Amino acid sequence: RDQYSRVLGVCFDERTGKDLNEAMVVSGEAVAYVQFSKAYAGDEAQAMQDHRGLWQGQFQKPWEYRKMKRNAPKSTVKAPTKYVVSDNKKVKEAKAEFELPEEFLDADDAE
Repeated sequence: RDQYSRVLGVCFDERTGKDLNEAMVVSGEAVAYVQFSKAYAGDEAQAMQDHRGLWQGQFQKPWEYRKMKRNAPKSTVKAPTKYVVSDNKKVKEAKAEFELPEEFLDADDAE
């Protein structure tokens, strides 16, 4: 468990035994949370070097965002207006896939 009593674990595909956490980090769809484990640090470094998934563009790691949000006055932290989607989908397609509210679209992304 982490400091907030959340359960930390490794997910496996029941049929193949494949480590799904590793697969997501390797493909750039997740980042290694090295504060808890360095198990996927090498996979993340390779994904970063190969510009896979999230590493195709710039993004803020979740723990960095949470720290910024915790330390900032409430009025200065705003939700991002665009999302980088790793397989180059347009934001409006991502919105539909992840059911993001309309305010996360900007004028360029609206239909």
